[in-house]
Amino acid sequence: MLNRNERFLKKAIKTLPKLQKNALIELSKELLYEKHSLLNIIELSPTAVCLYIDKKNIYSNHLFNELTKEFSDFTLLLEKTGVQCVQDFYKKDRVFNILKKEIDQSTIIYITELTTYFTDDITTKTKDSLFALENLAAGISHEIKNPLSAIDFHTQLLTYKINNKKLKVPLEITTYLDIVKQESDRLLKVLDNFLNITRRSQPILEFTEVSHVIDTITNLLAPELSLCNILLFFQIDTIPKIFTSPHILQQIILDLIRNSIESLENVPYKQIEISIKESNTKTHIIISIDDSGIGLSSELKYKIFDPYFTTKKNGTGLGLTLVKKMLEELGGEIYIGNSVLGGVKFDLYLPISKEQQKLLS
Repeated sequence: MLNRNERFLKKAIKTLPKLQKNALIELSKELLYEKHSLLNIIELSPTAVCLYIDKKNIYSNHLFNELTKEFSDFTLLLEKTGVQCVQDFYKKDRVFNILKKEIDQSTIIYITELTTYFTDDITTKTKDSLFALENLAAGISHEIKNPLSAIDFHTQLLTYKINNKKLKVPLEITTYLDIVKQESDRLLKVLDNFLNITRRSQPILEFTEVSHVIDTITNLLAPELSLCNILLFFQIDTIPKIFTSPHILQQIILDLIRNSIESLENVPYKQIEISIKESNTKTHIIISIDDSGIGLSSELKYKIFDPYFTTKKNGTGLGLTLVKKMLEELGGEIYIGNSVLGGVKFDLYLPISKEQQKLLS
């Protein structure tokens, strides 16, 4: 049975022979004009559009065709609907909203990219959280740190007297003192991280050889990596010096590598890879840290930099927030994704100064 549109079209076709030549020409012109206008609108749309009839691609706009080039297996993306987080050809996370409309044997697919919305939303939330933390820190930092420091000092004093036999106490008491000392140290570390996050600073910048920073970090971590049976590999291209703070950059990379070391604790094959290269646009250098750990789900990737969010049993949830803050103070950005090694990949983008770009061009 014919539907309403088919009946109308069949009726319209029957009337064509009755039209005069000039009327037919005018009708054809109007149809072509409307088709051209419609296609222009679809081509300029911020939404990727594709029409399938009997599972064959009949039409797709420019944006849709561009997306097919950016994903190695685009057909897998088309099988899904709703908000989806996927990785493109360059292993970068992208967020899309996919809608499908089926009419008879035809399927229209609409794909709208939400990546910028999600990243902007995360950045805004992080800044709001940090602003709230800054106000909170101003009121409570000394109230917490002073008694903690006193506890730490007197614990050390008691331990010293016991070790030098100036006090005789049961062995059980020394065990308790060790626990108190460990916990007070941990609380002091949490407070220091908290203050570092909320404290606004102006880093001292200088022209820095990034490979020298990596060498320093490698020497610092060599014993720990060897003890944990972790293999460390490098892939370092020739890159220009950058205008940055070597001390802050060292702290950032050190924290991320230690994060990777912790993620490798319960995996059989332990590997970390550090790569450094210049971006295709020649505006940034990219420092990548990959590990063969357990990885992160797409959902966790968008929470990992939130203050106090952690997946670790004894984590404070401030480490990666502090890393992100320090990197932004250097004018850089950090991205997290899946590593080809099976775990997590951190990409650090650090700018090459415009004056330096002129010298290098």
